[in-house]
Amino acid sequence: MTAEWFAKGPWPHFENDEIAAVTAVLRSGKVNYWTGEECRAFEREYAQATQRRHAVALANGTLALELALMAFGIGEGDGSSPPAAPMWPRRAAR
Repeated sequence: MTAEWFAKGPWPHFENDEIAAVTAVLRSGKVNYWTGEECRAFEREYAQATQRRHAVALANGTLALELALMAFGIGEGDGSSPPAAPMWPRRAAR
């Protein structure tokens, strides 16, 4: 991490354009996937930036882990070898 990163203050820190973008969405009232376009636009832009056909935005890491397990067909009763240092999202994913 650079000195510039630390100079911005404690994490998380947000740039003015990021704050303005979130404020615009909140003021629009279109704050979910069904009424707004921001999430779908983010998914398209992220997929393009990572050179993938698709991207899926999720609310948190627990949901991301659950989706990954489902995508690989891993379910209840399947064995796994988690790292020695457990993390809450991994434990919560079923």
